Amino acid sequence: MRTREKKLYFFESTYNLYEQYKKINAQNPTKGFQLGYTIDGLEILEQLDYLFKKITISNNYFAEQNEILNKQFDAYRNHCLENNLDYIEYISEIQHEIPRTNHKKSDKFAFKAKLYSEMFYYKAFRLRNIIRYSGGLGKKFECEGIRNVRNILIEHPEKSGFIYIYSFGLGMKEIGPVLKTGNPENDKKFKDIGLFKNATEFKMNLEKILTDFIN
Repeated sequence: MRTREKKLYFFESTYNLYEQYKKINAQNPTKGFQLGYTIDGLEILEQLDYLFKKITISNNYFAEQNEILNKQFDAYRNHCLENNLDYIEYISEIQHEIPRTNHKKSDKFAFKAKLYSEMFYYKAFRLRNIIRYSGGLGKKFECEGIRNVRNILIEHPEKSGFIYIYSFGLGMKEIGPVLKTGNPENDKKFKDIGLFKNATEFKMNLEKILTDFIN
């Protein structure tokens, strides 16, 4: 396996624990340990980290654009209140002054964010399965957010009562991208709480099971 050149963006502590798991088992293998599986898993963890960083950049772009627009419109509202002006009429008069969205740039970021988000869920689900079949870790490892987004919202749209909602939310810094909200059939089963929250659950659960093994 290649040597890492720098620290990971989000999964550094997870990677280090997983590397410890590999070293312990390389010296004294636990029943069911597969070196190839573990090397594959470590590589996937690096890929997930790369995707997470790229997703964060795209999501932050939209969050910053939203903040700029919100501040601008708050200033317009305050101006109208202070000067007893009709807000709708005022906005109509100053349309040419309102900052314009760079749609080409926004479309580019949105395209990448959606692509990377779906890749993240597929890769994370693959790592979930590797962990569940790894000696000393096993099927007690689970991450419901990753599993349900991949299974219910991405992989099996036919299970959504034939109501397919094409939607993708960006721009909320705390939760990250949100997939396919607004489907009443999906919402009864599972509602995406955001990639950042799902990734955090995945990270914490994986670190716990690795720490339990090491200790």
